[in-house]
This record gives sequence, structure tokens and C-alpha cells, in this order.
Amino acid sequence: MSALFASRLNTVHANRFRGVDLSSPPESVDPTRSPSAPNIMPRADKKPSKRPGFSEAAAFGDRINGIFSFKTGPEEHFIVHAGQYLYFDSPDNIFCDGVADSPSCAVRYGEKLYHLDGVSVRVVSWDEAYGASADLLQSGAYVPTVTIGRSPSGGGTPFEDFNLMNSRFTEDFSGTEDETIYQLSFGGLSDDEVTVEVLDSASASGSRIWNALSENTDFTVDRTAGTVSFVTPPGLSPVEGEDNVRICACKYIPEYFKRIESCTAAALYGVGGVCNRLFVTGSPAFTGVDWYSEMDDFSYFGETHYCAVSPNSEIVGYSLIDGLLAAHCAGDCDAPVVLRSGEISGGEAVFPIKNILRGAGACSRRGFGVLGEEPLFLTKSGVFALTAKDTTGERCLQRRSWFIDKALCAEEGLEHAVLCPWKNFMLIAVNKKIYLLDGGQKTYEQAAPYSTFQYECYYWTGIPAECIAVIQNILCFGDALGNIYAFHEPEVLGPETYTDCGKAIHAHWDLPDITGANFYNKKSLRAVYAELSPQPRTSVKVLLNHCGVWQPLWQEGAAFRYFRWSGIKWSEFVWQCDSKSRGYGRRRLVPGLERIRVRLENSVAGEPFGLNSAAVEFTETGKKAF
Repeated sequence: MSALFASRLNTVHANRFRGVDLSSPPESVDPTRSPSAPNIMPRADKKPSKRPGFSEAAAFGDRINGIFSFKTGPEEHFIVHAGQYLYFDSPDNIFCDGVADSPSCAVRYGEKLYHLDGVSVRVVSWDEAYGASADLLQSGAYVPTVTIGRSPSGGGTPFEDFNLMNSRFTEDFSGTEDETIYQLSFGGLSDDEVTVEVLDSASASGSRIWNALSENTDFTVDRTAGTVSFVTPPGLSPVEGEDNVRICACKYIPEYFKRIESCTAAALYGVGGVCNRLFVTGSPAFTGVDWYSEMDDFSYFGETHYCAVSPNSEIVGYSLIDGLLAAHCAGDCDAPVVLRSGEISGGEAVFPIKNILRGAGACSRRGFGVLGEEPLFLTKSGVFALTAKDTTGERCLQRRSWFIDKALCAEEGLEHAVLCPWKNFMLIAVNKKIYLLDGGQKTYEQAAPYSTFQYECYYWTGIPAECIAVIQNILCFGDALGNIYAFHEPEVLGPETYTDCGKAIHAHWDLPDITGANFYNKKSLRAVYAELSPQPRTSVKVLLNHCGVWQPLWQEGAAFRYFRWSGIKWSEFVWQCDSKSRGYGRRRLVPGLERIRVRLENSVAGEPFGLNSAAVEFTETGKKAF
């Protein structure tokens, strides 16, 4: 009988690490991953390390609705949307008020930032003399010439579309010898000024000389009928074949402005994939429709420059791939991703639909980003990538977040989540957590067979981010109370580097459940060993999960520390000057375990924590009682 139940020492050694696996049962997690590892991220060697902390950078007093990078020449600044205000670089520099107090978006084009809040579109710019400004898009918007070659009684050739962002329009007439009444294309004109110019002559250089006339002196206007009556007939054009009467009037159509001003998502795209037009969408009155501006003039949205992308669903946002514009629609619909190209047809820019991709629909207006060269977007089923198949070149949707999907998809309010690329990671901020996809680690996962690979994943806790951005290479986030925080650089070790505003960061790495050779055998824990990345200040606490309760096994710090003046703390002083990795372990007999779950933890304020290796020794001593 003694031979039958003879114990044999077993060792589980973990010295290769990847990310977390929150989608598998703890006993099924690969030994290189962890079923629970909050506030951990990979070092350059891919070993798990405690994330850096953050400190308050600025306080704005109102909820942070957006943080945007803004360049003026070689200098990078940031624009903060807090409450109903826009700020330039600091809480002391308000340069715009009356902004909607809701999450906003912005796109940068040249040295201008186009800011959308669902109520208005503002153009943020910088002037050395006057500083930052945020003008409404309709201010100084392009005035189109809607008709040319028009006779006094009507007709003519349509030339440019009415501008949705400007109620003013111009019409060019070919005057006659006797006519004094000129009929415009539109009646019901606004009370705004009507301007008239008459061609006088052409100079020897070919330039045209126009004379401006005065209303109620040289002409009168019937705004209801849309007519201009001249005191003296303008007469025939002095230049044969050219129009000689130019009338500029105003017809205010409020719903035209609202089509653009009520938009909440934007992207840059254009003919041939050149990003020189502004595409906007998200108007509640026009779900599934987007509008696009004129090339290089974002103040000109022609009334026919729109696409009914998906009439039965809402466009949530955009991605760019291989010179195509992808419009992502919400939820379960027939066309979750619509791909368009930019072409010239008949002398006009057109954006025909090239393909429709089936699969998951996007769920968050701020849930888009590019990791490396791969566009990612958030859905209720996880994070997906828009890719091209290697063999056929066809485009498809592939899952990229399998290892965190169970936890991520259980989060409430995914429609408010924010994606942000940072270094080699894609961050997903939601519900005071940040999930990370590691672009430097890709793994094929059999549980997701229709995807070529999955990113390794991590997650951080205790981060109340309403929005998140990278400004001057520093990761920042804003909260609901109006504060902006900046993460510390882990390479710069200081007393605050590993604290969140002075508070300790709880970080741990759980080894997957050890069930042994036979799940029905009783296990006895014999020893746990750990090798940490040495630091002037660091420590580890080792715990065992016994019947659902975490029990401490041992705690050690001095064995992993080395002396350095900049990191000295007298209560933790050591003479050791060798900064090479060192291991430590203790034997501890804990019998009668069904499975073994070990945690390596550091929750000490100001201490970094990097795990290099871990080992667990145990024996299987006999069958447990059923």
C-alpha cells in the first residue's frame, strides 16, 4: 500500500511569460499566461512588470470630454475640452466657451483642428499675435456660385452646389440691353445684405474690373420673390461670351447647418486615398448618412455631397485600409462595414461603394484606432481588425482580443469606451479599467480559428478615464471631475513613479491552477520560489488560494534589492551592490489541496515589481475523498 501512494516531487517552472487569459477557466490557462494579473505590463524582454503610476497634471473643474494634440509649427500642444469650454495647454487659458458638455472628437489637418461636439463644428487655429481661436465652421465659409450663364428671366448652367455651411450663394448672369429685373434661383431670401457687381471692362492684362452697386440706390430687392430690380439696365457684357452681372444673396435654411453641426464622428479621406476632405457623420436625423467636404476646403459641404451608406443603421466611425474608407455601422445590421473608394467621374469626385463586409458592428464612437498598420475597432463581441487575406487579397474582419473578450464584453457601457494607441499597445479604457492589446506579441489561438492571430493582452485597474490620449509622447487621461493625469515613465525611477497620486498600486501575477497528473489526487504544496528583477526597492508577497481564501506563504524584499543612493530608504537598506537577478524561495508544507493556485504580489507604494521566473514544488499523495 505504501508503494501505491508514494509521493513524488513535482515542479512547475514558469520562466516564459506572455499576457493574461481572462477567457479560459484558470485550470486551462496556458502556463505562460495568467488568469489574473491586474496592473501588469510587459517589459522589453516580455517579462511581467508592474505598470507605472500616474500623477495629476492639471485640474479643469469640469468633466474632461476630450484631449487633443495640436501642432503649431514644430511645437506640439494640447487642446482640452472640459465641460463647456476649450482650453489651450493649461486651465488658465480658456479660448472658447459654449461648447456642448458631451464627449467630442477632433481631426487635425495641417495646423488646424476640426472639433465636433454634436452641436457645432469649430476650427481651432493659432496666431502668434492673438493666440488660439475656435471659429465656427460657417464663419467665412466658402460662398459657391450655384449658376452661371443665367439670363435675367432664369435658366443658366448649374455650376456649384449650395453650401450646407453657408446660407450665401452667388449667381452669374449674362445681361441684356434692356432687362432690369433679374430672377434668382431661390425666393424667400433672408434679410442679409444682397450684393451686386457689374463687369465694367477688361484690362490689357486680361484681368476683369467689376463695379459694386448699392442696394436701394442702384437696385432694389424683392426677397420674397427672389428678384433684383435695377434702376438702370446692366446691359450687355463688355467681354463677349462672359457673364457680366454677379448677384450674391442669402437664403437661410437652418436644417442645412444642423446636418453638419450635429455630427459626432469624422475622418479624413479623398480621391485616390489622399486625406484631403473631411467626412462627417452621426447626425441623429440622418442615421446611416455621411457628408464630405470639398478638397482642401472643409468649410464647403455641397448639398449633394453625401452618401446614404446604410439607411437602416447608424454609422459609428471610420477606418482607412489600402486606400479605401471603411464606414462602420452599429450593432447587428446587413452592412456592418461598408468600403468606399475615391474616384473622379465626369470631372466630379465620387465615392462609390466597393464592398460590404459581414460580421460584428462597431459599438463606440471613440472605439477606433490603428495598432501598427492595422485598423482596430471595438464591438460588443470584442476588438476586431479590418484586414486583407494573404492569399486572395480579400478584406475581412478578424478578432484580435480573444484573451480578454470574456471580461471586456461583460463591461457595462461599452458604447462609451475609448481606444488609444500608445507605443506598441492599443488601450481600451472603460469603467475605470484599461485593457491592453500588445502589438509586439501575437499568438495563434485555436479557440478563435477564423483569425490569423490574437494579440497578447493585459489589464490595468483603478484608472477613472473618461478620455485618453498621448500628448508629447506622454500617456494622459481625463476624469469626470475635470482632472487630467499623466503616467510616469517606468525608465525614470523616482518615489512617485510607482504610485497613483501617492497611493499604492496593487499588482500581482497568478500562476494558472495546478491540477497535477491526476485531478482526483490530493496535492501537497512543498515550496515556492521567485526570481525578481532587482531594484533598489522591491519585494514580493507570495500567497496560496486555499478553499477560495488567499493565505500568505512568505514575503521577501531584501533578497532582491541592491544598494543605490538615489533609491535609498533606510528601513529597507541593504549592502548588496550586485544588480543581477536573484532568486529566493521558502519551503512550506500545505497538504490536502485539490488544486494549487499561487499568487506573486506587490502592493507597496513606490516599489517596482518585475517577475523573471517562478517555480512551485508539490507532491501528489493519494486520491481525495469524493
